[in-house]
Amino acid sequence: MSNRLIVIVSIVLVVIAGGAYFLTKSSSSTLPAPIPTPTQMVEMDKDSTVSPSESMEASPAAKDKDDELGSVKEITITGSNFKFDSATITVKKGDTVNINFKSSGGFHDFVIDEFDVKSKIIDTGLSDNVEFIASKAGTFEYYCSVGNHRKMGMVGKLIVQSAR
Repeated sequence: MSNRLIVIVSIVLVVIAGGAYFLTKSSSSTLPAPIPTPTQMVEMDKDSTVSPSESMEASPAAKDKDDELGSVKEITITGSNFKFDSATITVKKGDTVNINFKSSGGFHDFVIDEFDVKSKIIDTGLSDNVEFIASKAGTFEYYCSVGNHRKMGMVGKLIVQSAR
C-alpha cells in the first residue's frame, strides 16, 4: 500500500511541476497587448509627421561617425504605448545603420521588412540593438509587430536618400 501511495504522490508532483513550468513559460511570451486609454486614442489620431528639420538626422540621438558615403549612423528609437518617439529616420544609401531600440512602456519590437531587420520583443526598461546596411534608396515603413500595435499607429518612416 505504501509503494502505491508513493507512486501516486510522485505522479501528482510531476504534474504540478510540469503545469507550473508551462504556465510560467507561456505567460511571459503571450501577454495581451494593453488596451489604450481614451487619451492614448486621441494621441493616435494626431498627425505624427515630423518636418525635415525634426527628423532623426537632425536629432542629437542620431550621430554621424563619418560624413562620407557609407558612414555609420547610430540612432536611438524608443517605443511606448502604440507609438515611436520618432516618426522619421533619414539616412543615406550605403550607410550602416545601428538602431538602439528601447521600450519605455509595454512589450514592443522594431521591424523593417525590406532590410530584414527585426529586434527582439522587449519589455519596459529594456533595449535591443539591430544593425543593417541601407542598401537601397526609398521610403520604407518601420513598425512594431506585437499584437495589433502596427494597426494602432505604431509605425514610422525610414527614408534612405540616394548617394551624392
